[in-house]
Amino acid sequence: MTTPTRAALRVLLMDPTRRWSAAEICERAELARGSIHALLARLEAQGLLGSELEDIDESAEGRRARRLYWFTPGGAQDAAVLLAEYDARLGRRRHAAPSTSPALETP
Repeated sequence: MTTPTRAALRVLLMDPTRRWSAAEICERAELARGSIHALLARLEAQGLLGSELEDIDESAEGRRARRLYWFTPGGAQDAAVLLAEYDARLGRRRHAAPSTSPALETP
C-alpha cells in the first residue's frame, strides 16, 4: 500500500460517514493534487469508496460540481483493517531488522 493511499484512508477514517472532496482529502493528508483522482478511483474500484458529483447549480455557485467520496458499507472497517495489517507488518520489519551499526555492537 502506497504512502499516499495510507494517508488518504487515514483522512477518510477521521469522519467515516462524511462525503469528502478530493481537494479536502489532499489538504488534510498533505498530498499533491496530481494523482489523488487516480488513487480514489482505485479505492472505488476495490469497493472501499463510493462517489458521485455533488448536486449543485453550477451557474449559481460559480464553480463546477465536485466529485464527493465516501466509504461504502463495510468500507471504513475494511480500510481500518488494511491499515492495521500494514502497520503490524511494518512494525515486525522494524523489530526484526538486525542492527548493523558499529556503535551498537558490544566490544
